[in-house]
Amino acid sequence: MNKLSKFLSVFVLAILFFACKPEQLITTDPSAKITFSKDTILFDTVFTTVGSVTKRFVIYNKNKNAINISNIHLTNENDFATYRLNVDGISGNQIQDLEIKGKDSAFVLIEVTLKANAAERPFLIADSIEFTCNEQKNWVQLLSYGQNAHFYADSILTGNITWDNDLPYVIYGGILVDTLSKLTVNPGVRIYMHHDAVIYAKGTIELNGNATDSITLQGDRRESEYYNEPGQWSCIQFLPGSINNKISHTTIKNAIYGVVVGTYPVYGLQPTLQIENSIVKYSMATGIFGIGAKINAYNNLVFACGQYAFFVQLGGDYDIVHNTFAQTNNFTNRQTSAVTLTDYLKYNSAFDIGNLKFRMLNNIIWGNLRDELFIDFKSGALPMYSVSNNLMRSSNSEYNSNNILNRDPLFANPSLTLAINEDEDYHLKQNSPAVGFGQVVSGGPSIPFLFDMDGKNRSNPSTIGCYE
Repeated sequence: MNKLSKFLSVFVLAILFFACKPEQLITTDPSAKITFSKDTILFDTVFTTVGSVTKRFVIYNKNKNAINISNIHLTNENDFATYRLNVDGISGNQIQDLEIKGKDSAFVLIEVTLKANAAERPFLIADSIEFTCNEQKNWVQLLSYGQNAHFYADSILTGNITWDNDLPYVIYGGILVDTLSKLTVNPGVRIYMHHDAVIYAKGTIELNGNATDSITLQGDRRESEYYNEPGQWSCIQFLPGSINNKISHTTIKNAIYGVVVGTYPVYGLQPTLQIENSIVKYSMATGIFGIGAKINAYNNLVFACGQYAFFVQLGGDYDIVHNTFAQTNNFTNRQTSAVTLTDYLKYNSAFDIGNLKFRMLNNIIWGNLRDELFIDFKSGALPMYSVSNNLMRSSNSEYNSNNILNRDPLFANPSLTLAINEDEDYHLKQNSPAVGFGQVVSGGPSIPFLFDMDGKNRSNPSTIGCYE
């Protein structure tokens, strides 16, 4: 062997020697253990047949040498749930010989689907993942809180339909209440909307919650991180020809557009809605949106909407009394007034014009912009509207005589923290300027004006906003 060959052989051996660093050696010492970032994985309220979100945790090898996990498997496959594992890119519910280098880690992803034959009431399904390493066993516990439900997917509802409070209702794609049909939703019903789902009405919808047993429409993700997350589903929309609709004591949250009355282009009979004693919150764009519609809005709380709390285009007829519109959200850089009413809609650089008529009485219109009420007419007709006895943030001096401008309404606790599962409190402090400023309401149905959203008797003079 010549000198060059000897040199190359020694060089290659040196590379191999130094490449075999100590941490690459696999230890079989029973004292060399693995640890986990979590000891329990909780899936909070998964509907049967609906897959969960993906949860994850980390396996840590804190030893200097590599370690071999000889077996990873689910310990209690059952008749109620199917769990699915993926460990460092390897899918399967039994994985063998997973090697983790020294001072390194591996990710575990897990999902669950609850089977359709599971119990009809909330139930807890337990399982665990067992890890065998150097003849030592470790476990990560799995808990799934599940629930059965009524499921609707791209459905047309005809005739007279009633939803009772027995199980939740989960909607995929959308439902349409057909012409000459009626959907009645009884107190306490919970409706969960899958991603981008929508409720359309050509017929009539009545959401008949009450002060002690309200109705809820929200996204179908029940994990805590989705509690206040906007934009999870589309909207409930009343199409032309849909009349005599009513929403009472209902909470609508996590939508993109919330409640929409009307459509563009306009066709058929003007849709109508009375919405009272209800809460619309965490909408990505709008809370209540009217397009050439007729809406009576009494005793409602609308807050934390990405653009508008109450938005009107193309005119219509609106009676807006004793509402609280509070745009103190912090999840968008909003540049639009909380309440915006116009008689036009711009499409392809042209304006369509409609007649606009409204009454704005005894409302709180608040936010962090200079002007939270914006009214704009483009038609030549004499506008028919009144703005009286409201507390609002505005720079418009014409509102000075019979409204309270730019005085803090003193909400009890309006702070919005999207990461915390707590509801903001828009009741008023006793020294609020809104107390006793309300005007006696005439016209419209009398019952909504005798009580506030909590069912408390209104005083005379009343407090403006939705809470007495």
